[in-house]
Amino acid sequence: MRDTRGQFAEETTDDDILTAMRESEFPAVTARWVADTIGMKRRPVHLRFEDLQLSMT
Repeated sequence: MRDTRGQFAEETTDDDILTAMRESEFPAVTARWVADTIGMKRRPVHLRFEDLQLSMT
């Protein structure tokens, strides 16, 4: 989706990703599982995982 300036806008927040991970019945989840759960492609979820990990260090 693009914003009013024609730039791609994120529809899924980091909080959406983290919530999906926290609410999982599994002790660990993959980017594929999160992508399927929240309706994203795997690669963008994987990249967001990396960004989230860097922001926590």
